[in-house]
Formats: sequence, C-alpha cells, structure tokens
Amino acid sequence: HDKPHCHRHNKRAVASAIPTQLPCSCPVQEGVSTTGVSVAFTVLKCDAGPVFLQEPVTVPEDETAPELLERLFRRGVQLLISNIDRVWTGEAAEVAQQQDEAQATHAAKIAKEESQLDFKQSAVTLHNKIRAFTGWPGTFGTFLISSSDGSNAQQQQQMKILQSRVARDAADTQLVQASQTATPGRVVFAANGSRMLMPCGDGSVLEILSLQPPTKKAMPPQAFYNGLRGKAVYVSQTWTVS
Repeated sequence: HDKPHCHRHNKRAVASAIPTQLPCSCPVQEGVSTTGVSVAFTVLKCDAGPVFLQEPVTVPEDETAPELLERLFRRGVQLLISNIDRVWTGEAAEVAQQQDEAQATHAAKIAKEESQLDFKQSAVTLHNKIRAFTGWPGTFGTFLISSSDGSNAQQQQQMKILQSRVARDAADTQLVQASQTATPGRVVFAANGSRMLMPCGDGSVLEILSLQPPTKKAMPPQAFYNGLRGKAVYVSQTWTVS
C-alpha cells in the first residue's frame, strides 16, 4: 500500500526513512512492546534496499496504529536529516547493510470482515485489535439490548468500539465475575454508568472508553448508559469463572 517517504537525493543513491514494520497495525495488533524505524536506500523492489540506520522504538500498550505511524515517521525523518551529510559524502552507502529477505514476513491485507470483535477472546487481544484497526476498518461489537417492556425479548445492535483499555484492577475483575455468575454475558456499568466493563472469554475485563451506536455520534460510556434507561446490555460469549 502507499506510504509516505522522506527522500534525499544525490548522484549515488536515494535514502528513505520508513518504519521497520509496515503496516503499523501489525505490531500494534501483535501487542509488541518494541518496534523500530529504519533509514535505508531505495531500490526497485519495495522496502528492500540496504539499511544504514535503525533505531528501536517503544510501543505503549494504549497507542493506536495511526499514532504510532506518525511518531515513527517523525523520528525517521529526524534520523535522516541528522545524518544527511553521510548520505552526501557516500559514507552511508559504504556502511549500509543488505537486508536478509529470508527474515522478511508478509503482512496480508486487512479485510473488512476482520473488524468484528469476538468477546470469547481475551481483553488484551481485543484491545490490541481495537487500537490496531483505529481509523480503518475500525472495530465492531455485537450486543443484545434487553427490551424495556419487561419481556425477555432482546434487540441486537452492532456498535463501533473506538477506544478501550485492559482493566487490570482486581476489583474490576471481581465485580464482573460476580455479575457473570448471576447473568452470563451481561455488560457491567460501574461508577454510576461512567465505566463500561466487558466480560471476556478468559475471565479478563475490557473497559470501553468510547463507542458509537448505530446512527449516533461517538460517545463516552456515560452517555450510552443514560440512553439505555435501565435496559441491560449483553454479549454472547464463553465466560470462564476461576
């Protein structure tokens, strides 16, 4: 896919600053704590030229793929500019190392169908997917909303999940676990509706920080909770009680 480069030309070569792993959704979805940025010479084959500078970059657990991409390109451009004299003199070309194509991995194109969240998965897996797919294609969760007429009828809604975090507090886990024992799959609203805690398949808890119901604008959990007017929200999943 297309990706911006910062190029510097001389008679000998063209140098580009690029993230070490592309697309940036890959390291984010994999949940890695470190990725990197490279300064390499361009060749006819995409991102295959000799590398003369590499720098590791830490990936915070709540950083999204677009945020990481912007940060990597900013750092890559800084590296290239600070070493531009080495490109002009030819020193960079002399010390550049050829890439080992045997170590390269192929990143498959993301399909729209991958945007669906499966709450049978762990909170960490879901959180990484949400931040990796920020922007496009986004992530969606399927929920069941209880009827307001007191019957057992439930309305299915697919909502876009925009921002999340892994709830690591033991009190959150205990609160959600107690709820699942009584009503499996029920979403827990804590702190008077300001916190939305999702039960996940391995007993972990995902906190939703921002969501977008059908035909609505993005909103925090409090606004969504207020609009429910006492109705309960459920997800279909397997919950493991330890």
